[in-house]
Amino acid sequence: PQLAVMSFTTLDAGPNAVPEVCTTIEEVGSTGVGALTITFIILVICSIVFLYKAVNSAAQKKYYLAACIIAVWASLADFAMLSGQGWTVTDGCRQFFYARYVDWIVTGPVTAIWLGLIAGAETTDIVGAVAGIVMWVASTYMASISVAQEVKWCWFILSLCGLAAYVLSLVRTFKVAAEARSEGISQLYTKMVWITVGCSVCYPLIWLFSEGFGNFSVSFEVTTYSILDILARAVVSFMLFGGHDALGDSEAVSQREFV
Repeated sequence: PQLAVMSFTTLDAGPNAVPEVCTTIEEVGSTGVGALTITFIILVICSIVFLYKAVNSAAQKKYYLAACIIAVWASLADFAMLSGQGWTVTDGCRQFFYARYVDWIVTGPVTAIWLGLIAGAETTDIVGAVAGIVMWVASTYMASISVAQEVKWCWFILSLCGLAAYVLSLVRTFKVAAEARSEGISQLYTKMVWITVGCSVCYPLIWLFSEGFGNFSVSFEVTTYSILDILARAVVSFMLFGGHDALGDSEAVSQREFV
């Protein structure tokens, strides 16, 4: 950790919000930087692959384009963190990467729309899932920057409500739509959604012992988030390659005959 002297000013005016003077800041170490670097490289490769597939696909273009947007935006957040940007100091003199929330507030809704399109869900159901994940990300961010403990945990509880709404949309509403669409779509969606849900549940657990209680080091926090990002973005997206028949015609646009 690097030594620094700075005055930490609170972002909320709760009853227990008292400015703290930090003589040292707990920052990400070499392990966390290494995890970010690997994740960034993987996401850049994913971006190129999915863009290529989107350009050269017909019926599947929208699915690969959404996967590309998710990978590109997530890689930008990783690049910001690797460049020493997108962070501030929160209560407890801990390095806090708000760039991660800039990532989630975009990739979260895109993921909800993406899975909704694959499942063939109704527009209103997709909007509900998007609202849930936006509430989750925004409330978690507010919990992270809160100094007053009662305010922090109120925000955290609200974030869990948003997460619950998002997860229920994926495992119930979207699942029913996928089953109604076709057996192949149902099988593909089931594989994709359970990894997505598993990662989504792990995110607040990491937050709980990182920004919440402060038990995890910043490097361990960054490393575990990076692992989840690879699973939720890269692994889930590459499952699309196994669903060509279910998703529709994957023939390259350049090879089609136009009459």
